[in-house]
Amino acid sequence: MTFPFAHLTVIVPVGPGDAPTARLKAQLAALPAAAQVVIVGVAGTPMAATPPDIDTPPHWLVLGAPQGRATQQNAGAAAADRDWLWFLHADAEMVAETLPALARFIEHGEDALGFFDLRFRDDGPGWMPVNAAGTWFRSRVLGLPFGDQGFVLRRATFERIGGFDTALVHGEDHDLVWRGRRAGLPLRPVGATLRTSARRYAERGWWATTSWHLVETCRQVWRFSHAARRSPDVSTDPGGAIAIFVKTPGYSDIKTRLAADRGGQFASEWYRLAASAVASIARLARTRHGL
Repeated sequence: MTFPFAHLTVIVPVGPGDAPTARLKAQLAALPAAAQVVIVGVAGTPMAATPPDIDTPPHWLVLGAPQGRATQQNAGAAAADRDWLWFLHADAEMVAETLPALARFIEHGEDALGFFDLRFRDDGPGWMPVNAAGTWFRSRVLGLPFGDQGFVLRRATFERIGGFDTALVHGEDHDLVWRGRRAGLPLRPVGATLRTSARRYAERGWWATTSWHLVETCRQVWRFSHAARRSPDVSTDPGGAIAIFVKTPGYSDIKTRLAADRGGQFASEWYRLAASAVASIARLARTRHGL
């Protein structure tokens, strides 16, 4: 089973002062050494600053990034040097069929966004099988898998659709699914299960937490699906463009009021930097939205 995993980078984002569960670390350590594992903590936190404290094998890569799941996962993808990316949450847990199914998915080689079915550990309310069934329906029937279902896809495809949107505080995984759809990327169940913690349902109450997730999912569907309709299709509309009109220092008056107060050279340099910032944002939009 070494062959397919030699093409795999596993990316695990970790919150401030946190670490992957001991169970997940042990399971990742059991992967063939040819697989790359990247743990992405929050820059400046103990986990990111002192890798030995989380007891990682020496060939793992542990790095820090600005806080935010999207930012951290993008940083892990940028550090990856394998052809396939597997994004796992820090509280994920594999079962017996997880890795064999993943190996088959990679060997099959389809350019698709793969996801796992989800089950909950016995650390939450007794109603959690209802949530597991709802997750199955949402992902397999409605085509809306979420990030805790272990997204797996080609690195080139992840880069092509623009990675995770770092401007989003929540829903970066849902947004990635909609942008993948817009680019014609198929959604495929890997055919195995991941387990995750249900402790938040125990802490906040099953009904309150489940209701919040339902409402938030509906809001995200409305937001991301309508954004996809408004944006040009990456795969079918490569001719979109943004035109930026600027003045040319030396040929046009630049920031005359600023120049009167601070001098012409200062005003021209300020204008040049402002135009450069606008161009940088335009380049980012081109990558993310296919413009």
